[in-house]
Amino acid sequence: MINEKRLINNFLKLASINSPSKNERELADYLINYLAALRLKVEEDNTGSQIGGNCGNLYCKLPGTNKRISPVAYFAHMDTIKETANSTILISNEWIQTDGTTILGADDKAGIAIMLELVHQILEQKLEHGGIELIFTVAEETGLEGAKNLNIKNLEAKLGFVLDSGDQVGSYVVQAPTEYDINIKVHGKPAHAGVEPEKGINAIYIAAKALSLLPMGRIDKNTSFNIGKVSGGETTNIVPDFVQLEGELRSLEEKKAEIFVKDYKKIFTAVINQLEGQVEFNFWKSYSSFDLLHNKEIEKIITLASKKIGIEAKAVTRGGASDANILNQKNLLTTNLGLGMQEEHTNNEKIAITDLVKSASLIYAIIEALSELSYNNFNLVN
Repeated sequence: MINEKRLINNFLKLASINSPSKNERELADYLINYLAALRLKVEEDNTGSQIGGNCGNLYCKLPGTNKRISPVAYFAHMDTIKETANSTILISNEWIQTDGTTILGADDKAGIAIMLELVHQILEQKLEHGGIELIFTVAEETGLEGAKNLNIKNLEAKLGFVLDSGDQVGSYVVQAPTEYDINIKVHGKPAHAGVEPEKGINAIYIAAKALSLLPMGRIDKNTSFNIGKVSGGETTNIVPDFVQLEGELRSLEEKKAEIFVKDYKKIFTAVINQLEGQVEFNFWKSYSSFDLLHNKEIEKIITLASKKIGIEAKAVTRGGASDANILNQKNLLTTNLGLGMQEEHTNNEKIAITDLVKSASLIYAIIEALSELSYNNFNLVN
C-alpha cells in the first residue's frame, strides 16, 4: 500500500533542505506547512531557546479512532550531523546517495519521510488506531538535546518508536549504552623551546604520557573509550603550557561506566601530578543506557508487524545512542528501529530504495499489530 513514488519524492525534498544541529528552522517550517495541508496541527515547544537553536521540537497528533487500541508515538530528528547545503543527490534503481561531497542526511531524513508517508496511509486507508503522535526533535546529533528538553507529560502514548537506526529493516534496538562526556585540561609551564626548554613543562607531552596509560577503543565487549579532540599550544618555539582533551566513555552497564571514568580520572591525575603539571579532569553523564532485552511486549509487536510484511524481526544491541535513551529514561517504553541506512555521518552515506519502502511498510504494520494485540487486552509495561 506504500506510495513508493511519493515516499521517495518526499525523502529527496527533505534531504535537499539544509538542517544542521540547532539550525532546523527551514525544515521545521516545511513540515509545519506540509502537515497543515493535510489539515493537521503542529505545535512547537521552546527547546530552541533553551539550547541556543533557532527551532524547537515539533509535535503533531492524529486523533485516535478506537479507544481500545493503544496510542503510539513515532520520533525522528530533524538535524543532521553536518551541513548538506548545495548537496548533489544521485538516485539509481537501487540506491539514493550524494556525489560524495556532502553527507546525504538519511540520518534522519529517512525517518521523517517514513513518518509523512504513514500519515498519508492512515488518512487514505482509514486505518483504525488509538492515536498517532508524531514528534520531530532537534539537536539529536549534539547530545540528544531535543529529547532531553521534550515534555513527555504532553504525550498520551505509553509506547514509542524512534526511526533512527542504521541496522537492517526489521531490527529493533533492545540495548544502548550510557555515555559519560569527558573534558580534561592539562596545565604545564611555558618556556622558550630552543633557548631553555628545561625550564618548561610541556603540557602536550605530559598529557600524552598520562593518556598512554588509559586503555583506548574497545575496553571490553560492553565498554568503549575515545579521546576525539585535542587542542593546545601556540607556536613551535614555545613549550606549550596548556592542552585540552575531549572524549567520551560508553558502556551498556551503567555502573561499570561510572567505575571506569572514575578510575581513569585517578590514573590520569596521578601521572600529571607526578610530572609536576596540573590537571582539571571533568566528566558528566550525558545519558543513561536502556535495556529492553527481556521485554516481551516490544518483541510481540515487532515480530507480528515484521511477519505481516514478510521480513524477520531481530533484536540488536547498539553502541550508539538515540532519542530512545532519553525517552526510556523518561519512562516512555521506546525502541529504535532499523531503517537500513549505511555509512551514516560520512559522505558515503546511502540508503537502498527497497529499505526505505520496507521501513515505511513496517511502520504501517506496527499500527495494524497494535490494533490486533489491543483487542486481546494487550498491556504495555515498561
